[in-house]
Amino acid sequence: MSSRSATRGYSFEFMNIIKANERFNCKIPDKTKKWCHSKGQKKFNALEENEKNEMVRASEALMDFIEGYEDWIDETVYIERVSSQGGSTDVRDIRFIKKEKDNTIQLEVGISLKSNNDAVKHQRISPNIDIGKEWLGFAADDEYINNINNFFNNFSSYCQRNNINKFKELDDKSKLLYEPLCTEVANYLDRAFAGENGVEAMRNFITYLIGSRDFYKAQANFNEGELIIRSFNFRDQIGTGDLLELPTKCYESIPKKSSRGNVNRVFLAFNNGWETEMRLHNAESKITNSLKFDTRLVGIPHNAWQTRINF
Repeated sequence: MSSRSATRGYSFEFMNIIKANERFNCKIPDKTKKWCHSKGQKKFNALEENEKNEMVRASEALMDFIEGYEDWIDETVYIERVSSQGGSTDVRDIRFIKKEKDNTIQLEVGISLKSNNDAVKHQRISPNIDIGKEWLGFAADDEYINNINNFFNNFSSYCQRNNINKFKELDDKSKLLYEPLCTEVANYLDRAFAGENGVEAMRNFITYLIGSRDFYKAQANFNEGELIIRSFNFRDQIGTGDLLELPTKCYESIPKKSSRGNVNRVFLAFNNGWETEMRLHNAESKITNSLKFDTRLVGIPHNAWQTRINF
């Protein structure tokens, strides 16, 4: 994620915490207060005035939605920033929680906040990462492990022979790097989903992408002045939307071209309406054996609830 995107993302989190406190008189835990003062406020102050105003309007629109659909939220509820640790499957950015007298959680609802982007995951690929274990819950097969190690070894040797130190110095980054890696990942996922643990691997993959807890995804498109709110309800833990079914079949796992004709994506189509697209890119300018996928849900179940709010 670029520093610009990070600034906007943190700012949107900060403003929603502030507006939740104003609207519902929520309690703010000390850890979240500290983050707001040390980082959130600073990121928000770095925005242009028009951007600040857009953030305020979008956050107020989200609080209107929450007030209408989660009527248990009041002054006894905490609003906190979710600080997920590495490897966490919790994709929420903020959450409202109501506690019992013994401090256990009675009710909660989490929100994943998106500012001008709709990516659900930014996962890495490298010879040191077993994507089978990390994405699917099962160790990758020997074919993938051997192929991915051989590829990165050959790529490193090629760069050293040609004195290439930065990705932009590659003559054809798509052919040399993106296409073979996307092909390898697509082939591996195809094998994994067709295997004996395929159904569980597919369910784990979707859970890896969108999290292990029910949540609302609030995507603010500031250019259009529109807030899109979707309900991801698998366990009946939030107040809106039908229960969604996870996939049990994979119809397609293929490398895919971008609009420019370069193969730098992996497209996956499952039953029950799930489709994902993973765009591969180098996250750093300097040559390294680590790249990143930006993963989007391009298809969701037909009964997934959503609403659009202008702000």
